Amino acid sequence: MKRKLPPLNALRVFEAAARSNSFSDAAKMLFVTQGAVSKQIKMLEEHLRVRLFERQAGKVALTPEGKSYLSTVIQALDIIEAGSAHFYQDQQKERLTINIMPSLSVLWLFSRVESFRQRYPSIRMDMNSSDHPIDWNKDNADLAIRCLANHTHQANTELLLAEKLRLVASPTLLNNKPIQTLEDLYQHKLLNLKNRPNIWQTLFDEHKMEAPTLTSGFSCEHFYMVVQAALEHFGLALVPNFLCEDLLQKGTLVSPLNITLNSDFGYYLISPPHKKDERKVVEFKQWLREELSCFI
Repeated sequence: MKRKLPPLNALRVFEAAARSNSFSDAAKMLFVTQGAVSKQIKMLEEHLRVRLFERQAGKVALTPEGKSYLSTVIQALDIIEAGSAHFYQDQQKERLTINIMPSLSVLWLFSRVESFRQRYPSIRMDMNSSDHPIDWNKDNADLAIRCLANHTHQANTELLLAEKLRLVASPTLLNNKPIQTLEDLYQHKLLNLKNRPNIWQTLFDEHKMEAPTLTSGFSCEHFYMVVQAALEHFGLALVPNFLCEDLLQKGTLVSPLNITLNSDFGYYLISPPHKKDERKVVEFKQWLREELSCFI
């Protein structure tokens, strides 16, 4: 159904003129001419078919109908202003675009975004997900986070966190087949990560044990997939400790024998040279390091 509404601009002019009791003051407030104010008021009166102002010797005063209508107009404009405010605020925010690995976003960062927003309400965080090498000529980002081999010499990188892997499993899986000694690991299927084919070998080597053949028939591309497979009781998983900490706290995963393994990888912050010292980038890095400080 078509609405029968007066021109919105005429309502703004009417409110300004009514509040100031002056067409000339309203014109100054709205950065228009006095003639433009008079034209808008006349248009509104013709639309409503009622006189809103009494004009006497260069002065104006609201008629009884004008006073009644002013109350309605103020309420309506206040509602429109309040309903539109968050759009203006969002546009005024400084945008920070982060290119981040899928596992880090899904398992860790998403649950902490609100913490960053509360601390830096003037910054809007946008996330792109990728684990490919960053190309600043193609990737429109202010900052990237990647898992790289330790002692990497990639330009403009800062070590955020050395990776420590933790053995995890679902409580249901361990209820059926408890792990009380290292030898009990042989009872279980080991979940494999495609781009880390040797992590189980490294774990067994560290404990001077013979590594079993991976027979789970299940291999994952990302850590978040490995975690989900562990939650579904598919087998044991080796996962970066900070990525599984929330699930361990909730009790949806457990860490049998509290087994950990220092890997040869670390999580690195990467910034293009022209952006690394920008305030929004520096503040995000500081917040991120504080959030991860308990894992360093």
